[in-house]
Amino acid sequence: MNKNSADLKERVITASENAERTVKILRNHTSIEQVYYPKGNSTQNIYERYKRSGKGYGYLLSIRFKTLEAAIAFHDALDVAKGPSLGTNFTLCCAYTLFAHFSELDWAAKYGVVEHLVRISVGIESQEALDELVKTALDAALHALGPREEFSYMTGKL
Repeated sequence: MNKNSADLKERVITASENAERTVKILRNHTSIEQVYYPKGNSTQNIYERYKRSGKGYGYLLSIRFKTLEAAIAFHDALDVAKGPSLGTNFTLCCAYTLFAHFSELDWAAKYGVVEHLVRISVGIESQEALDELVKTALDAALHALGPREEFSYMTGKL
């Protein structure tokens, strides 16, 4: 255990930096209603009160898509491991609400935990590679919204 945790601090810093950059890509995308991540959210001031000084904002984020179809398309197109976890070296993605509240979806939705919520635990992969995976998945989510002229991250065109 000591050997496995020797570089824990560096891994957490890298994953947190990767998450921040990923959030920048996700925010303001047409298919996304909201990104839940401490930095840049209305509740950031609360987080600031309790976080350690000089540290990042963590590597866990949730994405609320505008439609279930967009969430499914993003989830399926994001070429990372699927499953519920936290703190692995590799990025994981899961349909959080289905895992946590499958038998009580209506109840969870009353509290904002909707079916079209995707959770990502960001890992320590190359940020450039992760950026490409996220952009490809966003293109799939955009396509799922239906026909419209929108910017494609992969082609760089409308």
